[in-house]
Order: sequence, then C-alpha cells, then structure tokens
Amino acid sequence: MIKIVILAYLMGTTPTQTYQEFTMGHMFNTMEECKQELTMQTRIEGVYDVTHDFVMQTEAQYDWVMAGCVDAQGNRGAEIYPIYDSAFQTCSYTTF
Repeated sequence: MIKIVILAYLMGTTPTQTYQEFTMGHMFNTMEECKQELTMQTRIEGVYDVTHDFVMQTEAQYDWVMAGCVDAQGNRGAEIYPIYDSAFQTCSYTTF
C-alpha cells in the first residue's frame, strides 16, 4: 500500500527541532493513484489540494511543507515541495 506523507517545519529554525511528519489516512494501491491525488488542484489554481488542506487543518502553523507518495518499503514516488522566488518573496510548488 502507498500513502501520502507530509513533512513540515518552521522556516528560520533548525529543521530537526521543528520538523513534523504527518500521514494522510487514505491508502493507495498504485503509485500512479497516489500521484493523481497528490497533484490534484481543484480549489485554487496552482495550489495542490493536499498542501492547501494541510495548511488549513493545522491553522498555518508551519512555514514549509512538502508532500510525497511513499510505499511500505519507504520508497518515494512523486513529491511536491515549495520553490521560493527570493526576488518577489513568492512560493510555488513543483512536482517530481
């Protein structure tokens, strides 16, 4: 089975001190199913539902959030994480 794992921490701190790992309750049969859920954007254009839901549920406690599909052996599949544009102080997410 495959699950979505979310990693989050506070910017400007030592990640090992503020790092938290969260696991979504829904499990997937294939990495492709997980990737489809991970990359879904139905609420706000350019914003992944997984990260949007996480930020809302945690009341924006964390500054940095990444998410990825992980199987039972710890192998990672698709990942989304923020890319910060220092010139404009904006954040977008990319998928691998």
